[in-house]
Amino acid sequence: SEEEQSKPGVLLKKQNIASKQDLAPAKPEVKSIRDKAPEFVLRPRNATGSETKSAKFTCTIEGKPTPSVIWKFEDRILKDAGRFEIYDEDGVYYLEIFELQATDSGMYTCILSNAVGKAIAKASLTVI
Repeated sequence: SEEEQSKPGVLLKKQNIASKQDLAPAKPEVKSIRDKAPEFVLRPRNATGSETKSAKFTCTIEGKPTPSVIWKFEDRILKDAGRFEIYDEDGVYYLEIFELQATDSGMYTCILSNAVGKAIAKASLTVI
């Protein structure tokens, strides 16, 4: 209306609102507002074990959707079989190695991944 046009303050307010919307930062693309990239709450720690005994790596993780957890030794993906037991209980993830051998010494990697991202933690095992 003519009355609004004669009030510069009203017109200025309308322009400010429009310009604030135009300057709003673009939001990153996320699958859902609740999705969360994986992260370690508690990382696996270096371990030492005696031959023929067992060793255990543990970690606590967060992420939504719940991340998949892969354990690797050097560059090899470990399976839940033989001397290796991979499991989780109450949000704590485990890699347990039984009947330790000198060849089990080395670097173990835990890889978390979901639709939003990936996280990696490493820990070493020394068999004595």
